[in-house]
Amino acid sequence: MRFREPSSGHPGLFWRYRHLVAAAALTLVIVGGMIGAAIVIAQLRRDAADTLMRTTLANIAIALSESVGGLVKSIDITLISLSRHYDESEEHFAEEATALIKELGRDLVVQLSLTDRDGQIIYSTQGPASGVSIRDREHFKVHLDPARDDLYISRQVIGRVSGKASIQFSRKITRHGEFVGVIVLSVSPDYFVRLFGKLDIGDEGAVSLFRQDGAMLARGSYVPSQVDMATFTIRDRPFLGPEAPVSGFYDTNSQIDGLRRTGGFRRVDGFPLVVVALLSQREFETDLQRHVVELWTAIGILGPLTALALLGGGVVAFRIESRLNAAMATREAMLVHAAATDPLTGLPNRLTFSRRMTEAFERARRLQSTFGIVAIDLDHFKAINDGYGHKAGDDVLIAVATALSREVRASDLCARLGGEELAILLPGVTLNAACGLAERVRAAIARLEIPGPDGHPIMVTASFGVAVLNEEDRNPGQVLDRADRALYRAKHAGRDRVLADLAEA
Repeated sequence: MRFREPSSGHPGLFWRYRHLVAAAALTLVIVGGMIGAAIVIAQLRRDAADTLMRTTLANIAIALSESVGGLVKSIDITLISLSRHYDESEEHFAEEATALIKELGRDLVVQLSLTDRDGQIIYSTQGPASGVSIRDREHFKVHLDPARDDLYISRQVIGRVSGKASIQFSRKITRHGEFVGVIVLSVSPDYFVRLFGKLDIGDEGAVSLFRQDGAMLARGSYVPSQVDMATFTIRDRPFLGPEAPVSGFYDTNSQIDGLRRTGGFRRVDGFPLVVVALLSQREFETDLQRHVVELWTAIGILGPLTALALLGGGVVAFRIESRLNAAMATREAMLVHAAATDPLTGLPNRLTFSRRMTEAFERARRLQSTFGIVAIDLDHFKAINDGYGHKAGDDVLIAVATALSREVRASDLCARLGGEELAILLPGVTLNAACGLAERVRAAIARLEIPGPDGHPIMVTASFGVAVLNEEDRNPGQVLDRADRALYRAKHAGRDRVLADLAEA
């Protein structure tokens, strides 16, 4: 069928160029639709990226606050134990202090010291300290308050005996209710710097540890020389003060380097500390803009095309979006995995163990069942690091983690809580069954022969504490605390053994 032109003498321009006009109109519709779609996709991408960034910050802050909390709890238990030993027997104090300091690790501890009631140092693991006083130090003066009997965490100071920068963890010592001195564990801030530095949060990201009054204790990124860590205090942040929320987010210009960042924070349970993770908004915007430019480039290339470009443009836009979604999903999965897993052994970390322990507690209460916890600590692990090097220590931890995984049931959960401290969560077991499994694991570890750098095998043993849920427990942490106390007794009873919670044995 052939269309004829209008019957008037001269056909109009519109009719003559009707095909071009139609093509142009169709192209405008297509391009307009693609531009509109691109704007929507770009906004959705921004929203999704912002959500991912905040999720990442929350996971990092939670994982690190759990790790720091476990470490500080270990330090506090050590100080309490040592102060009691000093009270009972001064002549054996040095021997006990050396053993416990080795358990914590020389990469963490700068020194342990004791003062008398006047602030004079009467003992230091660094050697003689005659005539050295810390009476004017913040971490001595707070303990003069009779109403105060808790762990105190100082700012960074330069030790008068060690000469090194350190954070002072201190407790008062009393005899028959009277103040007789202070016990101080000096901790290297570099330990936290190394811990925070293991995270991939971009070149301009930062992770910091603060007291709740704003004093910065450590920062896992560059600190300009003009920033004095002994006096630097952060201001106007939502995590400051005892009434601050447990966790949250905020946007800020850094008081250290002026960069604009988004921060996620988490308070350390039981202690006046806050972990803050920050991601650079400049890096975030650059990364996001790169993806948006890719999308607009595709639009620019496809825009001049005709109706066929609709299909082509849709396919290209779909592929770009799919690649972006896949990349974001992969990155999120990696971050979630990193936040839940110990990078050395591949075991779940303290955060994952705490969550699963809470789930087991709620399930046991709901179904009137039970669960057990086995607390594990490798014996003389610091001696392995000192004698063979940290690489050998890592090999030992990996071998022990593999042995644990072989011995437990599929329903059990093995985790590395930090350092040489591990644990097993055992759903639905009796105390006897939990002790039996712990004994099998103990024997499996004792049989290990890990190749050493000198060609000779490294042998290792471990101590175990076992507890199960009982009717008096009001939260899962009480079960873990009883397992820890049983472990402590096992260590002091000679190590390489399994002991059960006294309340249930």
